[in-house]
Amino acid sequence: PSLRWSTFELQVYDRWGGLVFQASQPDRSWDGRYRGQPLPGGAYLYTLKGVLEVCGQPRAVSRQGEVVLVR
Repeated sequence: PSLRWSTFELQVYDRWGGLVFQASQPDRSWDGRYRGQPLPGGAYLYTLKGVLEVCGQPRAVSRQGEVVLVR
C-alpha cells in the first residue's frame, strides 16, 4: 500500500519531562544525543502525532510510549 505522512510530529523527553529531541519530518531520527552530547542510558518517553495517508485516505495517528537507550 501507498503510505505518506501529511503531518508528522515526534518528540522525545527525558525522565524529568525535558524535551531532548523534536522532529517534524519522518526521515529525521533521534541518535541518543542532546545538543550534540550523548545522553545517559535509560528510559525516555516519546509522543508521535500526525496524519498518515494510506492509499490516499488520511488516518490520524497518535502514539506515546517509552524507549530505552542502551549505552
